[in-house]
Amino acid sequence: MDRFISRMEIPQGKPWILRLLVVSCLSLAAKMEDTDFSISNFQGDEAGFIFDNKTIKRMELLILDTLDWRMRSITPFSFVHFFISLSQLKDPALTRTLKDRATEIIFKSQNEIKLLKFKPSIIAASALLVASKELLPLQFPSFKFSISAFECVNEENLLNCFDTLREMVENENGERQC
Repeated sequence: MDRFISRMEIPQGKPWILRLLVVSCLSLAAKMEDTDFSISNFQGDEAGFIFDNKTIKRMELLILDTLDWRMRSITPFSFVHFFISLSQLKDPALTRTLKDRATEIIFKSQNEIKLLKFKPSIIAASALLVASKELLPLQFPSFKFSISAFECVNEENLLNCFDTLREMVENENGERQC
């Protein structure tokens, strides 16, 4: 829904449009998960708006068309496993700890406006670098080299994103100590 709203302006003063959008997005999400789904479960009559299946299907098509039929969001989490494989860590517990810390950094970075200019893959790689610098300082240089050497990674963007995430983590740690 948020991806649709970011591309399409919703008219003000027509609350039924937003309600139709919500119902249609829920319907699409349920279809992607292949679950038994009944539109009637999500169309309570408290707001007075009940939409027929034809109207919902038309809105679903508008949503799909606006998103170029790309329903799955690409997030930094999609790339964590790939980049962590470049670390060549042999200890599964250490790998898990690194992944957990990078995941935590990514979650905490969701509200960081400065990160909007970076691709999800760069955010994932940078979060892993920040985590490795914290947890595995001796392996950090080789891990950084492995990620930087990957042909699809723009090193300048990687380092800028790394600096942004590192600053965010340092600010967070400073606030905790106060």
